[in-house]
Amino acid sequence: MRVSRSSGNNLGARVGRLVACWAAVAAVVATARGQEAPPTAPPPATAAARPPAAATPAAPIWPDEVVILQGAADVEEFWKKLGAPDWVISRPAPGRLRGAAPGNADESIVDAVRVEGTVGGDHARIAIGVDCSLMTAGPAWVPLKIDAPVVLAAREGDRELELRRGAGGRWEARLEGARTHALRIEATAPVRINAERRTLELAIPEAPATSFDLVLPRRSYDVDAGPGEALRPTPVEGGEGLRVAAHVAPRSPLVVSWSEPGEAGERAAPLLAAQVEMAVVVDAEGVVVRSSWAIACARGVARSLQIRLEDDEVVSRIQLNDQFPASGIERSGGGNLLTIPLAEPMRSGESRKLVLETRRPASGTRLLNFSGYPLTDAGEQSGFLGVTHGPNLFVNVAKSQGLRRIDPRDLPTALKARPGTTLALQFLEQPFALAIGVEDAPPLFSTEAVAELSLDPEVVRNETTLEVRRVRGTLFEVEVAVPADMKVVSVGPPDLVEAATPPQPDAAAAAADPADAERILKIRLTSQARDRPAFSLKLSGRQPAPGPGDVRLGLFAARGAVSTNAAFVVRAGRDVSLEPRDATLVKETAAEPPPPPPGAEADLRPPGLRLRTGRNPATLDLRLERRPLAVRRETRLTARVSRRTVEVRQETTLRVRHGALPYLDVVVPVGVSARWEASDEKQPIRTEDLEDARSGARRSRLHFQRPVVDAAVLTFQYRIPLGRSLDPASPTPLRIPWIEPEEGTPGGCVVELSTEPDVQVAVDDPAWAEIDEPSPPGPRTGRAYRLDRDDQSEGLAVAARLVETVVLPPTVASRALIRSTLEPEGDLRVRAWYAVDSHPAWLSVALPEGARWLRARVDGRTLDRIDVGPDGTTSRIDLPADSIARPLLLDLEYRLPAAGVRRTWLPPALLDDAEVLQAYWLVQVPWSQAVAGQPRGWADENEWYWDVYAWKRRPVASSAGLIAWAAGPTAPPAAVDDALDVEAISHGYLFSRVGPPSPINPWVVSRAWTVLVCSGLALLGAVGLFFVPITTPWLVGAVVAVGLPTAMFLPPGVLALVVQSAAFGIAFGALVHVGRRWTLRRGATAPPARGTSMSNVVVGESSQRSAPGVGSDDSTAIRVRTSSTMDYISTPSPQPESDASLSPRRLRTE
Repeated sequence: MRVSRSSGNNLGARVGRLVACWAAVAAVVATARGQEAPPTAPPPATAAARPPAAATPAAPIWPDEVVILQGAADVEEFWKKLGAPDWVISRPAPGRLRGAAPGNADESIVDAVRVEGTVGGDHARIAIGVDCSLMTAGPAWVPLKIDAPVVLAAREGDRELELRRGAGGRWEARLEGARTHALRIEATAPVRINAERRTLELAIPEAPATSFDLVLPRRSYDVDAGPGEALRPTPVEGGEGLRVAAHVAPRSPLVVSWSEPGEAGERAAPLLAAQVEMAVVVDAEGVVVRSSWAIACARGVARSLQIRLEDDEVVSRIQLNDQFPASGIERSGGGNLLTIPLAEPMRSGESRKLVLETRRPASGTRLLNFSGYPLTDAGEQSGFLGVTHGPNLFVNVAKSQGLRRIDPRDLPTALKARPGTTLALQFLEQPFALAIGVEDAPPLFSTEAVAELSLDPEVVRNETTLEVRRVRGTLFEVEVAVPADMKVVSVGPPDLVEAATPPQPDAAAAAADPADAERILKIRLTSQARDRPAFSLKLSGRQPAPGPGDVRLGLFAARGAVSTNAAFVVRAGRDVSLEPRDATLVKETAAEPPPPPPGAEADLRPPGLRLRTGRNPATLDLRLERRPLAVRRETRLTARVSRRTVEVRQETTLRVRHGALPYLDVVVPVGVSARWEASDEKQPIRTEDLEDARSGARRSRLHFQRPVVDAAVLTFQYRIPLGRSLDPASPTPLRIPWIEPEEGTPGGCVVELSTEPDVQVAVDDPAWAEIDEPSPPGPRTGRAYRLDRDDQSEGLAVAARLVETVVLPPTVASRALIRSTLEPEGDLRVRAWYAVDSHPAWLSVALPEGARWLRARVDGRTLDRIDVGPDGTTSRIDLPADSIARPLLLDLEYRLPAAGVRRTWLPPALLDDAEVLQAYWLVQVPWSQAVAGQPRGWADENEWYWDVYAWKRRPVASSAGLIAWAAGPTAPPAAVDDALDVEAISHGYLFSRVGPPSPINPWVVSRAWTVLVCSGLALLGAVGLFFVPITTPWLVGAVVAVGLPTAMFLPPGVLALVVQSAAFGIAFGALVHVGRRWTLRRGATAPPARGTSMSNVVVGESSQRSAPGVGSDDSTAIRVRTSSTMDYISTPSPQPESDASLSPRRLRTE
């Protein structure tokens, strides 16, 4: 699209009216919708109505000529494209290049070129019309870019033009006037003739509008103006010749070529060359050949391609370049001739890409004859041939003529990339002779079977995994032998198995032994399985369980495999013993199973019998024996004798062989309380009361949640009440029995006997022997006695009596550590650790008034419940059952709000006459505060160190060391690890004392205020010394006499803090003193000022003379002269401070 303003002045007006019309329509539509009409851009002013440039300086400057390649969809888009067109045609004003040198190529623009003429023989007479615009008025030599050897005439209208040859032998014309010149040049041009084509090549200037109109000889054909620009000539009316006219794109030179027939009137046949790549695929259904052609024309013009095919060949695909042309097959010369017409003739130097795919059905013979695809009019037909075959086939070269066998790796890239190429050949001509032999090749594969057989009382379950590996060929189905008494349950997986036919009897095996004939299961594979080099099949079957003795278990056995391996895992009940009877079976040792992951149940299946063989047996021959269940027990008792009862904890270890124990019947002896408990180390065991078998004893049945298969430890807890309380006067006989299992072989029994501090026992039973061995776990807490068989005695007979006791504190804590952290908000957070060595079942703790519990822990375990008393300060902590009668670590943590923090801090105290042997208190304060001195009743456990800018105190022990000391060596690791999880000691102060922790009164001061007060006092003292005369040393001595005793009675920490805080004031006072001394010294050494009169100073010559004052009658006295205001102006004499001692009073004194 081209818009030119020079074409008329009414274009702007027409566009303005069009835009106004669009604006009106938009306003009507917006009003109908109830909306405000969008503002439209005002139309550009027309040439006639356009205001002066001075009145509208912001108006756009539109170009005169623009080119818009794509049209505008609406007015708004039109204005946008007009503001930014694709091309802008700018024509310089006349005279712009007036100062340019003549003959400059930039002075002219060629607008159009027209070529007319007639071709005859070996030359052409042509007329070239050139429309040229000259930019300058003066004469200029304009290059025409025409190289015709002979110019017959050159005119501009009726005026002859002056021509000359310029650079490169091309013509130039002398033009005058800044306007468009229409030139016409008549010339002759030679025609280049060769054996196939004739060409007229003429150099012309490039112009936007280029056209030609030529008359060629009558016999011309295949006329074109370049590659892809075929022309359609028309006969000339009333003459002999063909007219060829066309508008073409700008170019230089203009080339027109055509062909003419020979003198005999026949056209010469084309000469082609072909490079072919053939991919031959041989399968059971036929042969498919896919050939790729690169065909080039070396001579002449080819309008079609003709390829000879075999008689039984069918074309399935033809692709020529990117097109699929129509083709036809005709019978010619004893074969089929495929003709592919070309939409555009293929001339010399051009080429085509052809893809041809054909199919030949399989014939009865196993010999495939192939002669290639000869191309008609081809002087050279060379290429490569690659052969691949389908599954389960074997191909070889039976005969070859005109071919050379090569390595498949030397094939071109496209053929080499095809998988499975077995034959590679190269040919230089077509046709050739190739005979390919095709034979059946059955697939070869190997198998490895892993069968797991589970022997239940009624059935044998067979789960087999069949690993199949292809060696050669493609597997379509797998045959598996199945025993006659086995029922096939499933065959999988579904993505590999397409179908499985029901097992059918094997004809050969049925003829030999019909009763024991195996059956054949055929498994049809999917395409996914056929493409895999290896895959796994899952087979599941059931068969009746055999009885004891020699048994034969059926197996899944693959048929037709070249090599087989088999592994078997036979699992049976623990009461079953299995041994192989076949010598070819190798027994393997079962590896130790890995431990189950946390939270998962352990595998209770028996380890099973593991066998391996290199054969492919259909049955597994074993010897099966069933053994009775065997249980052996061992018992260990821990008994604690108190005044009225005996607390017993019994651990019975069961070892089970040849079976599983789902439950256990036990006998509870006489004297055991009715409330007793049984557990299996993890959870309680459900009990059921049975009928009594013996008088006084009770029978119960323990139901296990999971049967006991190997070993289990049963724990019983019960009490034996005494008839009466123990008497210190006479011993009380008693017997300690145990709960006895009814099943199992009796084993040893160990009783570990302990007592309360006020109870003493004696054992005098010859059946029991005292032993000296630790009781697991930990050290022994009492004496131990052993019985070889637990059925030889009904219990351990002992005699117990009371002994005189010494009152001891119920709770003893050997170590205590308190950590108090004063937070910046004023709250106090306290955490205390008590290493409690002896204690009752609970502990009573008292917290300061207003404290809130955060948590309490025992041996690192957080307690769920804390009973707070009615007063809010005392609390009761019930200890865990496993913490009774052993040392523990008590961890208390609470918070005291700022409102409840007093000058004296109270510790968390253990009540009920608890004893604490040693205590440490760690006081932590914010970084801006410090603890001065040491609290009363506590020892200082800190050391001095230099911290960047000052000396500070810190604890002598680290946080880890303090926690490890408080926990003690007997604390569990979990308790120590949890206790160590505290923040590091920062700005902390450590104090200690022997005995329980007492209230602490730390003197917490602000570091900033301490420095300000101490430095201020030191500075005031230093300044005060300036006004003390040197002749009064008694004052300095008094200060020293008072200060030294005061410093001696101050704590070292307070004294060091005061001295360090006053260092700034002392240093600043010393600096002021040095500055003052320097100032005085400089004033004393300065010379007297000019005009200073010393007449008022009278120095006595002796002690008997004095300086009389003003008005003395002494005639020899020096009188002060009064200054006169008439003669001069007197200068006042300065009186320095140092001259104050020279006053008349002092003189008189001296």
